[in-house]
Amino acid sequence: MALLTGYAPPGTPGEGGLLMVFGDVLPWSLLALPVVGALYAWLVPAQQGDALTQLVRGYHARGQWPSPAEQGRILAATGVAYSAGLMVGRDSAFTLVGQLGTSLLRRAAQLDAVEVRTLTLAGAAAALGTVLHAPLAAAVLIVEVLYRRFEFEFEVLMPCVLAAVAGSAVYGLAFGFEPLLSVPDVQVPSLAQVPAFALVALVITGAGWVLLQTVRAIPRI
Repeated sequence: MALLTGYAPPGTPGEGGLLMVFGDVLPWSLLALPVVGALYAWLVPAQQGDALTQLVRGYHARGQWPSPAEQGRILAATGVAYSAGLMVGRDSAFTLVGQLGTSLLRRAAQLDAVEVRTLTLAGAAAALGTVLHAPLAAAVLIVEVLYRRFEFEFEVLMPCVLAAVAGSAVYGLAFGFEPLLSVPDVQVPSLAQVPAFALVALVITGAGWVLLQTVRAIPRI
């Protein structure tokens, strides 16, 4: 997409990118972005949700995840949308790779339901750990995101930790071990700046609350 439009999506400093990117954009070529967005919406089933939602739903449904064909279609749509610069995170694509790999391994080897669920969660932990450059945090997230309250799936914690650390190690050997976000020269705000920071926090919190209520109200309407 960068070759067609002259637009490069913002990237993280830890991976050689810039948080904000401005370049020479061809206005007529930006018409391709809505087309890519429509293609993504058509290929990704709305009732299944994103990759993380599929992961949680499939785990509680005793391993009833989408078929490899559906996972491959969603993965292709996610890759195209992300390459075009749309607001589609890499975590979805990496998590889908983990799910698809487990589905293919299940067909090649005789794995029971418990092993399939464990490997699927481990693959998701490796994916998130690689994307976020935080393997241990990703492993803990996977074992606690399955439940609404303070519950953990302790049986899969160690496989998730091992998979996340291994995935991050392989990625680091190839691309480096820099933090995802590097903010140099961070200064502690002075006392006179505290009211301004507090006001910004209140405004952002209020905007988030309004957005949350809007998202809840629109489906009911």
